[in-house]
Amino acid sequence: MFTRNKGNVGTYREEPGWDVADQWGGAGRCYWIEEALEAEGPVESQRLEEPMSADVAIVGGGFTGLWTAIELKDRDPNLEVVVLEANICGAGASGRNGGMALNYWSKIGGLAARIGKERAVWLADQSNDAIGELDTITRKHGLDIHFKRAGWVWTATSESQLDSWMPTIDSLKPYGREMYRVLDSEELFKYTQSEIHLAGVIDETAATVQPARLARALRTIALEKGVKVFEHSAVIKHDRDTGLLRTRLGSVRAPSVVLATNAWLSGMPELRRATVLVGSDVAVTSPLDPKGELAKSDFNSGVAVTNGRLTIRSGRTTADGRIMYGHSGGGLSYKNRFAQKFIDDKEHAAINLREFKRFHPRAGDVKVTHTWSGAVDRSYDGLPFLGELPGRSKTYYITGISGNGVGPCRMFGKMLASMVQQKQDEWTDCGLVQGVTIKYPPAPITYVGGSLVLSSVNKVEDAQEEGRKPNPVDKFWTRFTPQFSYKTKDLG
Repeated sequence: MFTRNKGNVGTYREEPGWDVADQWGGAGRCYWIEEALEAEGPVESQRLEEPMSADVAIVGGGFTGLWTAIELKDRDPNLEVVVLEANICGAGASGRNGGMALNYWSKIGGLAARIGKERAVWLADQSNDAIGELDTITRKHGLDIHFKRAGWVWTATSESQLDSWMPTIDSLKPYGREMYRVLDSEELFKYTQSEIHLAGVIDETAATVQPARLARALRTIALEKGVKVFEHSAVIKHDRDTGLLRTRLGSVRAPSVVLATNAWLSGMPELRRATVLVGSDVAVTSPLDPKGELAKSDFNSGVAVTNGRLTIRSGRTTADGRIMYGHSGGGLSYKNRFAQKFIDDKEHAAINLREFKRFHPRAGDVKVTHTWSGAVDRSYDGLPFLGELPGRSKTYYITGISGNGVGPCRMFGKMLASMVQQKQDEWTDCGLVQGVTIKYPPAPITYVGGSLVLSSVNKVEDAQEEGRKPNPVDKFWTRFTPQFSYKTKDLG
């Protein structure tokens, strides 16, 4: 979390519940982080304990921060680049998401509205290329991120969701792109192993990864390239005029600073209305019986499955045959303050477990072994904002990745690297580097109204999936839903 004092001096407030031990202790066990650290084995981790200087200081050791550091060193190996991470690299959203690497073609409508059609097509193509780069770059360094290009299946789990993908498919035709193939009922069941899915399409360019392994791999690559990575080094003060970043035991002074802390940046006054924090919950099971039908089906191929709800439900399997199930839309926070519910949301975790059984009815008695919660920084249109904050030194930021960063963060690293180098190139001219161009209303309105709308959306979508008639009042409030999802069909 970030608060600002007078002038351009910011103070980062460390939040409770984010000690590494808590990641798989009282605050929920994150399977991805647990598995990645076990596979990695003992590694040397440095804490910043002295004053130093650098050409570029990056706050945040997740996908975006590490990709930015790698890109800067690739462009200029002589640059002194420092990454400061409050926990361990990958401990935040980068290591705790569903690991679904999707492109931006599903967002082409929102992209065109924000940045124009020509830029939107270029950026969507780049996002598609970025998926393959995850595999080629990590393989080049001998690192296994469990990359599987098995595709993404977008389904309807209620009649109101049927054909929700058609506006996106139709919008691709003028660009000569055919990203989605309609699945017949047999193919749909082959991938989902559930009759709850009524129809669907597949994007065969999408992939799944083990997200914490990817974050740890990027840390390894950054170190190999000469980036100085300091973990357990939370920034507690940032002076934008002098470029000084203070931690509890040391400091870094740099003329260019990149803030890549994802949802934690939403507390900054200048950026508070750019996003809302939305709760998200994940569950992972024990491995499937290798002789069972689910384990032998294409459902266990690494394919990503999400339905057409505005509050998305998603599923996939892991490399060792576990089922991962995710649930978004777990509530908002006032003024984007991190609340304990974003770390250990017992209420929505219980809802997530109940829905898991309905989403995967053939899972039988498989046991859930890991559950965890987190926060997603949702921008109004589901797209990020990149820009520069005021101050005599250079401070660049990205916010509003909106839960779609596994693949696109590769692009964001290139954008931020060009911003740091003050280049006028295709990355700074892509249309997303314009600062915050769309804002939510002030906090009381957003929190009260947003909570009401989110609750109504969940109630309406639950009723639709259960074959009940939604409450008319709830349906009325869903009309005010921000278009932060890739879904383009309303709630009927």
